[in-house]
Amino acid sequence: MTDPQTEKIRSAFATARRIRDASGGNPDLLDGLARMLATIGDACILQFDRLVRENKRPLAHELVEGFLDLNPGHTALREKLVASYQAVKRNDWAITHLKALTEIEPDNGHAFARLGMALIQERRVPEAIAANERAHELRPDDAGIANNLANLLLNRGEIERAQALITRAVATLPDNPVLLRSMALIAQEAGQLELARDSFLRLSQITPDNAETHRLLGLLTTYTHDHPHIRELEALGSRMAPDDPQSVPLGFALFRAYDAIGDDRAFDRLDQANLRKRSTLDYDVRADVERMRDFERIYSQERLERHRNAGDPSRAPIFIVGLPRSGTTLTEQILASHRDIHGAGELDLVHPLHSLLDQQFLIADGDFATEPTAEAFKILGRRYLDAIAPAMKDKPRNTDKMPVNFMLVGFIRLMLPNAKIIHCRRAPLSSCFSLYSSFLPSQAQRYSWDLNDIADYYLAYRELMDHWHDVAADAIFDFSYEALIANQEEQTRKLLDFLELDFDPACLDFHNTDRTVRTLSAGQVRKGLYKGADDRAWRYADGLQPLIERLEAAGIDIKPGSSF
Repeated sequence: MTDPQTEKIRSAFATARRIRDASGGNPDLLDGLARMLATIGDACILQFDRLVRENKRPLAHELVEGFLDLNPGHTALREKLVASYQAVKRNDWAITHLKALTEIEPDNGHAFARLGMALIQERRVPEAIAANERAHELRPDDAGIANNLANLLLNRGEIERAQALITRAVATLPDNPVLLRSMALIAQEAGQLELARDSFLRLSQITPDNAETHRLLGLLTTYTHDHPHIRELEALGSRMAPDDPQSVPLGFALFRAYDAIGDDRAFDRLDQANLRKRSTLDYDVRADVERMRDFERIYSQERLERHRNAGDPSRAPIFIVGLPRSGTTLTEQILASHRDIHGAGELDLVHPLHSLLDQQFLIADGDFATEPTAEAFKILGRRYLDAIAPAMKDKPRNTDKMPVNFMLVGFIRLMLPNAKIIHCRRAPLSSCFSLYSSFLPSQAQRYSWDLNDIADYYLAYRELMDHWHDVAADAIFDFSYEALIANQEEQTRKLLDFLELDFDPACLDFHNTDRTVRTLSAGQVRKGLYKGADDRAWRYADGLQPLIERLEAAGIDIKPGSSF
């Protein structure tokens, strides 16, 4: 149904175009046109707002796009259009208009900052850095802009620039919690643990009721029975309502402190924190289990044989996969210490590339509707290589430490048939308890808040890894955490032999390697090998009985000292 007011405004557009085209540069006509466009612009603002309220965004967008074609410099309407496009998740269209805003107002730091944020969301990192650099030039005292730019630089591996930027910002705004948090996290990832701890301590003093800050501080704290931070945590708990969302990170913080000093209250704190978090989630582990089974069906022995060597033949990629907390960060740190390997960290590339394959050949009911072509796998392999190439510089090999890529080993095999896959594994109970006792807020780890969910997920993961070993055994190396602890040099040599690399002694001294580590394990890998993981899980065997019973019922050996 035609909207009368919209049609009236469109008619005014047509009149304005005729005047513009007939003006011939006449000052009087152009002056009249400017007044007319100002009036039309005011009408467009009112009509745009009404259409948005009536849930008629497409009509509102079309109306304003038409006006901006006549009057590109109307920043108020362009701002409204950007906000509306972002509300409907059309960041690409929003970026077009944000770029126009920065051209119209080249000294508008806010516009550059908004452009930078939109580009971050689209993973257009080089452009995002450029936009945030300009925003920071224009608004040097804006903590949010400085923080965004520092984290962008950190993600690109420019840790020195990131740290210098955040240090200058903190010097200007010493009590800004956003900047202090970034300073602490950047220092931690750089291996500067004392600076990180001092920054978290300062942050906890500024925001004493922020449980997440206390949890992060606790990860870098060596506890004794009389450590003052334990009293601070307990005091925070005493003034916090049980249903406060912050009770979750506080529970994990108290678990770590009590665990370190052997306090019997440790597991109860952990269990209550997990229960609280699980109660807030709309999650069914069966969806993840079925997803893994779908991948097993999709990437069958027959399909892998049919498309053998279809992808790009590069030998550069090394994928490190497994469950979270299975030693993936440690493994990458060992390998990144090798002179020929660039450690890229967790790269969100494989799953988005698989989504492109899904869009083209449509996965439904556990299989492709149309058989993918060899060319499709080669193109996707090349896209992966193009994405990792800039950071590799002169290194011939590259590690991609995204644990959840274990789901797509078959896809990796087809797009990059010569890639090596390191499967990190731990003793079953240690692996599962490490999930339960780690604060893992990512959507990808929603199973980690419940012992039965962990059991379901773990069993499905084992089944899928068994399948990958059946269909792609020559591409996979099982790297055991327990075996590494028992004989570091022997296992490191076996790992490098699998990768067809010469032994590099630096791989044994991995904890001194100067590189950014961006995961929960960032502090641990700076300390060398940790030898108490298996014993730690068994200390809480009584509380872990639901998990133990599920694993034993599935025939899994979980006795102390057992392997995967």
